Amino acid sequence: MGPSERRRLSRFMSLVLRHRPEAAGLTLDERGFCAVDALVGAASRALGLQVSRGDVEVLAGPPPTPAAKVRFELEGDFVRAGHGHSIPIAGYRRTTPRAPLFHATVRAALPAIRAEGLRAMARQKVHLSTERAITLEAARRRGRDTVLIEVDIGAALGAGVGFYESADPRIVLGDDIPPQALRILED
Repeated sequence: MGPSERRRLSRFMSLVLRHRPEAAGLTLDERGFCAVDALVGAASRALGLQVSRGDVEVLAGPPPTPAAKVRFELEGDFVRAGHGHSIPIAGYRRTTPRAPLFHATVRAALPAIRAEGLRAMARQKVHLSTERAITLEAARRRGRDTVLIEVDIGAALGAGVGFYESADPRIVLGDDIPPQALRILED
């Protein structure tokens, strides 16, 4: 499978494992996993490609470079999206972050964030990162005028915010974070 086909497969996997499994006739368990073989069949039909189990394993395996994002995870014969779910998922693994956490967004969202804090919105969890660059890159997909926000982990934990692991160790998921646990930084 070439790079363009692998990109198409990754996008398909993100769509069905994060948002719309029914669009491909897939069923996810309560933790968001589906059988790799079922995903291979659905992807082959939907994309008109010869998708193999190995293709899925490459996308869900260790990243090819340290900078590459980890979007999926394998558990035996099952695969799931590592984060970004808009469908209900149970069993997130709790974590206590040790490094600073960042979130970035378009500047136009700041008034709502100052008033309400960071909310998951259409996703199940707020997405945070230990790396500023990853955070800003994600925000710039929605606009060029972005702002970086640092989460005060102690204040967030004190307010009852839960933090959870992602497939990518640089990405941490969180419950909604109140404004008093946020510090607006310059981009």
